[in-house]
Parts: sequence; C-alpha cells; structure tokens
Amino acid sequence: MARFWTSPFEDFERAFDQLFDELLIGPWRTVVRRVPSQHAIVMDRGDRYEVQISTVGLDPQQMGIEVTENSLTVRARTIGGGTSERSFNFPEPVERESATAHWSDHVLRVVLPKKSEKRSVKSGKNAKT
Repeated sequence: MARFWTSPFEDFERAFDQLFDELLIGPWRTVVRRVPSQHAIVMDRGDRYEVQISTVGLDPQQMGIEVTENSLTVRARTIGGGTSERSFNFPEPVERESATAHWSDHVLRVVLPKKSEKRSVKSGKNAKT
C-alpha cells in the first residue's frame, strides 16, 4: 500500500539527497538508472527517457506539459483548486517534437526520445574531374 504522507524531515532528506545526486553524482553516472521518488519514476532506457508520474489528486483536464532540450515540466491543478509542478532534468538532450504523453489509471507516462546524431553521408566521388 502506498504512503502519501511524509514528515517534513523525510521531505528535506529526500530533497537534499536528490540535489546531491543531480549536481554531483548524476553527471558522472553512465549506467542505466531508475530514480524513484514519492510520486514519480524516471527511467533511462538508452535511446529514450520514460517518466511515470502519479496524478492522484490532480485534474487530468488541467495538466500542462513542457519539454525543453534537457528537461520536462508538468504543471497541473489539484482537485482542491491548488497547483502542482514537477520538473525533471536529463543529462542528454531529447527530441522535443517526438515526445509523447499518455494518462491512465492516475499515472501520466511521458516518453522522451533522446536526440541522435545525424551524420550526413557524403559520396566518395570527387566533383572535380
């Protein structure tokens, strides 16, 4: 059964650990990582990032998703009239135009393909003869 209430000390400890991980450890990590938090899971699948966010208590009709080259921000209105915002930063750039989002069973799933380096293929023939 999921726990939805945490003490302020647990919230502070989790925020401190996340900050430490993002600033000091994250950039040096090269393995596939799964970063769970109270209400979200971020997975690096090699060619894409997958983010799953619990939307319990949020109005799915009032959700906004913003994708930049290295981040995802989800904003929503709570059922009680407040607002909620979650942001996620990625070490590798993503294809903004190819991002997809799907909501079901109180979970928002966002898939963000990583940018791939497109190399131009040049002909081996010389234009000058």
